[in-house]
Amino acid sequence: MKLQDKLIQLRKKKGLSQLELAEALKVSRQAISKWELGTAIPTLENLASISRLFGVSVDYLVDDEAESDFDTPAAKAAENYYKTNYKRTVISVIVTAVAVIFAIIIGIINHSVFTSLLFLLLIGTAIVIYLVIHWLYRNAAYKDEEKRR
Repeated sequence: MKLQDKLIQLRKKKGLSQLELAEALKVSRQAISKWELGTAIPTLENLASISRLFGVSVDYLVDDEAESDFDTPAAKAAENYYKTNYKRTVISVIVTAVAVIFAIIIGIINHSVFTSLLFLLLIGTAIVIYLVIHWLYRNAAYKDEEKRR
């Protein structure tokens, strides 16, 4: 869908006339008309204002292949990031739960609360070390990505 079609759709969905949209964006009604006809393109500042007004990303507005705000590269990257982190979190919780159960079983077998607590302390330390290493790795990857830009 082209920019002009998206502008028309978003404006009508919000129930605005061209004049009302023009007033909200502090531009002329003729500018809105030209944008919707495709004979002119909004400036970057106006695209940002349109984005805020309609609650969509500038990516969505300018990407002709994006049919919704969720079709943009940034939205897809965010979705992939959260899916990956969700899986990692679930696995971490399962591993931690198994380790805690194992510590309790060892304590019961040895008839020692001290052994269970010591084992839980070791598990906690291992988890903290894992989280620190993971955080350091992510920061290094982020810095590498920033250098490439």
